[in-house]
Amino acid sequence: MRPGWSKVTLEEVATIVGRGVTPKYAENGDFQVINQKCVRGGRVSLEQARRHDSEQRTVREDKIVQLNDILVNSTGVGTLGRTAPVRSLNGPTTVDSHLTIVRPSDAVDPRWLAYAISFAEPEIVAMAEGSTGQTELSRHRLARLELSLPTLSEQKVIAATLGALDDKAESNKRIAKLSMALARSLYGSAIADEFRTVAIGKVAEFHNRRRVPLARREREVRPGDIPYYGAAGVLDYVNEKIFCRVLVLVGEDGSVIREDGGPVLQYIWGPSWINNHAHAMTGKIISNEMLYLALDRASVRSVVTGAVQAKLSMQSLQSIQIKLPLNGQYELIERKIEVLFRLYRKCCSSVNEITKFRNFLLFQLSSGRLTFSFEGLSL
Repeated sequence: MRPGWSKVTLEEVATIVGRGVTPKYAENGDFQVINQKCVRGGRVSLEQARRHDSEQRTVREDKIVQLNDILVNSTGVGTLGRTAPVRSLNGPTTVDSHLTIVRPSDAVDPRWLAYAISFAEPEIVAMAEGSTGQTELSRHRLARLELSLPTLSEQKVIAATLGALDDKAESNKRIAKLSMALARSLYGSAIADEFRTVAIGKVAEFHNRRRVPLARREREVRPGDIPYYGAAGVLDYVNEKIFCRVLVLVGEDGSVIREDGGPVLQYIWGPSWINNHAHAMTGKIISNEMLYLALDRASVRSVVTGAVQAKLSMQSLQSIQIKLPLNGQYELIERKIEVLFRLYRKCCSSVNEITKFRNFLLFQLSSGRLTFSFEGLSL
């Protein structure tokens, strides 16, 4: 342990470690209710928050969320242990009973405590009790979580360093989201009045024969940093690639159709391994990016089969009609779209690199292993 650091328990540096409420949901309730789905990637997203009527059930003072509180998911395998600090509020807010509120004391920097708890996620997960799928994190066990406590000045530097990286990553995420939205808007405008239709099979090449499924036990013996993709996203990481190019993936089994009737899509690039639950495609006489945007606007509702498990076969996908800009404006639209997708790829790749470096620093700084001097880095 670094000189000047000490061992403390979470309850020694927090004024509250307690679960949330059992909500009385109401569409026009006066309290916003954060649930476990809102806590992802170290951030609190309110998109899936609901409303609680405090006239039916009063919210105690200690269960009203405040700025700088730290929320800890406390129920269920795969979600238990995820944490996020509260950086903003837009009205009275509480959390449901599946989350724990940790309120930092004045003795610590609240930003540092959020990172320290995040660093301790494996230990928090190990504290869970109960059967698979029904695991629970006791607030009493969480309160006894041991932390390495730096000096207050070091806490501030650690928090500022990691926070700067997180802010940069979030900025790049916003630019990536904006560039994709602009590309979708540009494509939509280009086909708003006049367009030509063509079957997917005429403009796309399928690479399904190169896909290789790997069972969990096979993936466990070949860990790495190459993403292993399924129908709807990354399932794991392995040590080899079977593709290294831009690809458009379309869900084939299971997750194949969105609520709006469109296909489940992924736009990927770089080294990858694809299993047999996603069609792997590239544009043949149109760009990969135009293919992705056209598929994003298409409907597959009429060709998806399977009552128990949805299925979108290659033959059915090839028959889907997509809309393309007219020949006279196609090349101009395609060039503009490619610029936006280049920006999208650049920003997403930057986020990945920043996140890797941030996670490395989180370990080094939280464990006290980083030996650079903190002198002169006061904030």
